Amino acid sequence: MIKQFFILLLLTFVLLSCDVTFPKETLIEDTQSFIKKETDIDSSASVYGTTLYLDVVFDDLTTNDSNKIKEIYKKLQDIASSIIRVPLSSDKDIKIVVLSAFDSQYKMLLRIFANIDDIKKVSHSYISRTDYLERQFMEIETEELAKQTIADKHDISLEEYIGRLCVSKVNSSGVVRLLSILGQNLGLKFSNYDADTLIFQTKNIQKSIASAKAVLTKILDQEKEQAVVETIKRILGLETEQDIASIIKSLQQEDDFIKLIKELFEQELIKDLQKYKISSIKSVTLLDEKNNTVFNITLPAL
Repeated sequence: MIKQFFILLLLTFVLLSCDVTFPKETLIEDTQSFIKKETDIDSSASVYGTTLYLDVVFDDLTTNDSNKIKEIYKKLQDIASSIIRVPLSSDKDIKIVVLSAFDSQYKMLLRIFANIDDIKKVSHSYISRTDYLERQFMEIETEELAKQTIADKHDISLEEYIGRLCVSKVNSSGVVRLLSILGQNLGLKFSNYDADTLIFQTKNIQKSIASAKAVLTKILDQEKEQAVVETIKRILGLETEQDIASIIKSLQQEDDFIKLIKELFEQELIKDLQKYKISSIKSVTLLDEKNNTVFNITLPAL
């Protein structure tokens, strides 16, 4: 769904001229008026440093009605394709755009991030569409943190953007998705960027691994491992049975599974740092819910 969203967004995107149609003096008011004109949806815009935020309320965001979900999906696409046009026609230096959609009770929050430099590069064919799509991500928050996250508006640096992109990729990996199938959520999130270190947070990682292991052991006691592997392969869409077998094996030992998560972070970050040609990020720290260190990573010089 996420990939399809950004593919359609890319196909509808047209690079505007450099004429100033959103002057910085009236940027917020002009942005809200523009979104209303283009989509007939009320919004609230704000600017923090070089980051443009746009908030929209959809009370049907938590619905299970498939038709309403499709309608919201289409509206979000229309808003996203409109809001990314604003920085391209403004004399205000905007580097990051954050579109936040949430219901009035703050039960769910969906945030779509856009790096304006990426949009310019793909529009001029400096990067491929595949590369562009690999740089896109969304974040979802539930009732526990939705309202707090909406209120936390600040200037997003490129380092933070890369951190959020990285953890989004880790969360969509087969390793983390397998835990979800087994009823566990690591709660991996970007926390902050301090000096030259990206800091991430997790919750109940040891308990989640132990619980997932118990569920998996029970399943394996009832079914042959090959049948379990085939089922997981079909659900997760992973390419090889070997990938799944190695993940299952790592769950048998807490240290092995944490090592697997650590390797995922390192691999994804190295790829992202190379893409963005940035050398300011030197290390990574993952903290648990009590701020104890789960692991540290010293990144190689690029």
